[in-house]
Amino acid sequence: MKPRGILLAIVGLAVVLLGVMGLAMAQPRACTAELTTALLPITLEFAGEPVSVAACMDAGCTPRPLSRKDDGAWQLPQELRVTSGPASEPPAARTVTVTASYREGHTTTQSLPLTLKEQPEIPGCGGTRTVEFLPVRVP
Repeated sequence: MKPRGILLAIVGLAVVLLGVMGLAMAQPRACTAELTTALLPITLEFAGEPVSVAACMDAGCTPRPLSRKDDGAWQLPQELRVTSGPASEPPAARTVTVTASYREGHTTTQSLPLTLKEQPEIPGCGGTRTVEFLPVRVP
């Protein structure tokens, strides 16, 4: 095959591939109206300096020990939570239970409200929103 023929074959193949990719991208996305919370950890901000912290989400949960991050932050990891149904319904978790021990020898356990930071709707997904929890201040 001549060089010109090879070049035309390559260009033709590229045009076909671009056309197929364009059609695939033009297909509507399969989305449902739901809320998905981000997997980002919840930051706990303390008024004092605890020596140990345990925390959990949801009412009646058992706090589990947390490790302090290199930057000194205490963060509660969270799991993916998807709420089916209308996107206007926030996730079920409304509180975080925190047990903190301090150098002075006292320990406190508190249930504190969670505040959601809701993001705008995901374009083309019929009401699907991603939300994350704002940092929790522990007095």
